[in-house]
Amino acid sequence: MTLTPETATAFAHDWIAAWNARDLVRILGHYAEDVHVTSPIAARLTGRADVHGKPALAAYFREGLARYPNLHFRLEHVFLGDASLVLGYANQDGAHAAEFMRLDERGQVVRMIAHYAAA
Repeated sequence: MTLTPETATAFAHDWIAAWNARDLVRILGHYAEDVHVTSPIAARLTGRADVHGKPALAAYFREGLARYPNLHFRLEHVFLGDASLVLGYANQDGAHAAEFMRLDERGQVVRMIAHYAAA
């Protein structure tokens, strides 16, 4: 998929809005069935840093939404790559994060790696 600044920004805003609405179906709509996610938060919530497949991702995200009832993201940056982007955002506590996302030809995330600012 070829991303433009406009399509990358639209994706980012929709991704943030889905999370802020706490709409799991809408959140998962951004991810491919065979998605592979690596996140330190996944390790903390599930005991494994790597999450593979949409059913496992749904369980991880469901747990995250349950554990963080005040979860809210504020988009700060969108970095454009070749069929990939990095979203920089802050959470409800002001902590900063960046997520690398590789997209497939349909514009769904097939690979995501989350990074969180050191304290």
